[in-house]
Amino acid sequence: MKLRRLCAVLLAIACAFAVAGCGDTKPDTEKPVEEFSMFFDHGFNKQKQNELTNTGKTSYTMYAGKNEIENCQFILAANTTDKNGLTAAVSKFVKGSDEIDSIMYKAEYFLVDGKPTPDAMLPYKGESFDIAKGNSQIFFVEAEIPQGAAAGDYTATVEVKDGEEVLKSGVVTLHVWDFELSEETSNTVIMELEEGRLTATAKKGGLYGTYYDFLLRNRVSAYGLPYDFESQKAEKYLDNPRVRGFRVRTASDAVKVKRLGDRNPAWAEKAIFYTVDEPRNEDAWNKIVTDGNHIKSQLGDNYRFVSPFFTPGYIGSIDCLELMRKAINVWCPKTALYTSEEEAENIDCWEDIKFYSIDPDETFESRMQSYKEQGDELWWYTCWDPTAPYITLNIEEKGVNPRIMFWQQKYFDITGYLYFMVNEWGSSTEGAGSWAEDSWDAHYKVNSMGENTWGDGQLLYCGERRGYDGPVGSMRLNAVRDGIEDFEYMTMLEKKIGFDKVKELISAVTTGVATYTSDTELFANQRILLGNTLEAELKK
Repeated sequence: MKLRRLCAVLLAIACAFAVAGCGDTKPDTEKPVEEFSMFFDHGFNKQKQNELTNTGKTSYTMYAGKNEIENCQFILAANTTDKNGLTAAVSKFVKGSDEIDSIMYKAEYFLVDGKPTPDAMLPYKGESFDIAKGNSQIFFVEAEIPQGAAAGDYTATVEVKDGEEVLKSGVVTLHVWDFELSEETSNTVIMELEEGRLTATAKKGGLYGTYYDFLLRNRVSAYGLPYDFESQKAEKYLDNPRVRGFRVRTASDAVKVKRLGDRNPAWAEKAIFYTVDEPRNEDAWNKIVTDGNHIKSQLGDNYRFVSPFFTPGYIGSIDCLELMRKAINVWCPKTALYTSEEEAENIDCWEDIKFYSIDPDETFESRMQSYKEQGDELWWYTCWDPTAPYITLNIEEKGVNPRIMFWQQKYFDITGYLYFMVNEWGSSTEGAGSWAEDSWDAHYKVNSMGENTWGDGQLLYCGERRGYDGPVGSMRLNAVRDGIEDFEYMTMLEKKIGFDKVKELISAVTTGVATYTSDTELFANQRILLGNTLEAELKK
């Protein structure tokens, strides 16, 4: 009861901050439409380019801990006439003598089901731009809060100019909570970064490390280190607490992992054997067992072995999970397998993915928890599916959804997320050009159900096409990073108040893989409540 009263008070405070700080004032419907307008929004929202809906936010407050990245948007709308030759700028965030650098990005749009949808985040350095009548343009203001930064409120000013004339301006406040995120996250998030697609576009070498470091800045570990994991050059990555793991593709490499462990056991703990993908028949399950026996011959029980799967429960008389368990100790099912019976009643495809057990009282979640209680890790994964109402990382998703997925992850007490690729450029559009072209142009694929998906496996863009040597990020990758950081908040809070009370806080946003809020204001306020509660608990 004490926590509930505290949460209620803090929620009221959070809402007050959100309204006052974000300038959440609705436009006066009696006023004539402005020729040109500027307004603010949450960084995760996806207003289409041909939409002019004014949020009414004339300013914005971002909330972040130390050693965290957070952003917001300002949106420019050419309501009644073309606007050409504009520039934009944002000052540093300032609090007395303390300063935090600001970074700006400009959204690039892609046709998704015929609608121009924002995703790519182009670094913006003050270049002039045009906005056609009836269109809008999203810009992002980002702050990377340093370790050890002073807590409190910092302010920055945004200005939009036509030549020397300031057309619009606004204030962004950065509220830094008095706590710091560690470099090592509690959530193991690993994704494939295919080197071949980078080298095919590169005008000069060394791009893989640039892309790897970009992902690491966003708290994502690519499958492969920039150097062979046994080399001395790899040591700086193996020592980096943000590197949560690297993929070992063959069981025969267990001898190399053993040598690595002899040099430093902590390095070998980051090795994740992943030799079979999505096993769905007896041959694949038997290969997992064979690989596991070889790995054990070198490492004993001191290894990690994952095989992402969607095969549920029994296939005939074979309990495929128990067969896999002879080797697997990192469980990574598709998220949809956590569907509850209540959710399943309204999901047409449920019979295709339903978990089967000879025990009528056993659920997939209870089976996974039993494995966890015996010392195994629990992860999960998505690709282009499971489709709605489940969450994916596809562009057509609501912008906040990937972030909510990490709240779902914590709700189910899962500590890892795997995604198959961040740069699957090319091979998906008839007449496709180079990898570089396809990173921007080939945004849809036809999935196995004959439906279009957008951005599947493409969380990064090839910067070469836009004049950069390295990667260009996306709104979806930002949402993933923010979700990882939210997960860390929850893990820190769990240590203070316990898992059940954290789960109660999460339940305002989501209570299942197919049950979650569509109210972005509710989500934003609940996230403020999460930060306020964590700050208050850490001060006790």
